[in-house]
Amino acid sequence: MTTDFAATAPQCADQMRLWFQKHKRLAEAFTNRLASNLHKRIQELTPVDTGRACAGWLMEAESDGSYLIYNPVDYIIHLEHGSSRQAPQGMVNVTLAEKETHIRQTAQETGWRE
Repeated sequence: MTTDFAATAPQCADQMRLWFQKHKRLAEAFTNRLASNLHKRIQELTPVDTGRACAGWLMEAESDGSYLIYNPVDYIIHLEHGSSRQAPQGMVNVTLAEKETHIRQTAQETGWRE
């Protein structure tokens, strides 16, 4: 039995295009959810006195599909380096140390399969 490649190539190309579109959307959803989860965790770990430092955490989507999480509050670096007894290990450092857990959690939330 022979296969007519000319007849099956367009179908194959269409299937591949659909597969890539599906996985691109899934990767975008995963990245968005992971950034949101990390942002939320950093806020949870931020010491609260007046609430200014906690409210200062911002997240922005970059044009390349990545996310920037930052805090313009002038004393945030001191909090990150342990100036508060509420978060002696910082917030960002702790969150990054937990990254494997956040990746697994996000994969489960978005339906990503290895």
